[in-house]
Amino acid sequence: MNFTDGVVVFTGGGLADGITNTFILGPGNRVINVDRSQFSLSFSTSRGSFRGTVTEPGNPKRLPFKGVVLQNQNFGLGYFLRVNESGQVLIQAN
Repeated sequence: MNFTDGVVVFTGGGLADGITNTFILGPGNRVINVDRSQFSLSFSTSRGSFRGTVTEPGNPKRLPFKGVVLQNQNFGLGYFLRVNESGQVLIQAN
């Protein structure tokens, strides 16, 4: 990814308001969460993919997500699964 300040946006999948988390992308693709919510994100440069977890406000259970990075377009797209529902994950520059 060709940026340092990023945002991950979770929509659909039964989320009442969606979830947005901001992060800093450091050396070696190290992700630093800058929000108060529980959030983790890691990149696999060899596979061109990402994965992580996020905690939905008001629900202590961690929600896993994954997807792929479209490096030439400088963003990532992915998904998360919930009971009988799925949602979208978007990673881009903030």
